[in-house]
Amino acid sequence: MQLGDKKLIVQRASIGAKNAAGGTMGAVAIQVPGLPTGLMGASGPATEVLCLMNMVTPDELVDEEEYEDIVEDIKEECSKYGIVK
Repeated sequence: MQLGDKKLIVQRASIGAKNAAGGTMGAVAIQVPGLPTGLMGASGPATEVLCLMNMVTPDELVDEEEYEDIVEDIKEECSKYGIVK
């Protein structure tokens, strides 16, 4: 999926899986307030939380106008798949 001037690649993370570049992908544990810890990928229940990683650099978030454009782009793309809160 094209998102701005970058291509967004989405894939399910799993322990020991190989990514497209041939490297090993480890599952990433993220603590989200209000969610039980230890739930990974398809093994846990569905949630309303989507964690987007490695999408932007800190420099891209400094400018308020650029930040708002990024947020709007993400909301627009994600709303194609459901309601964005």
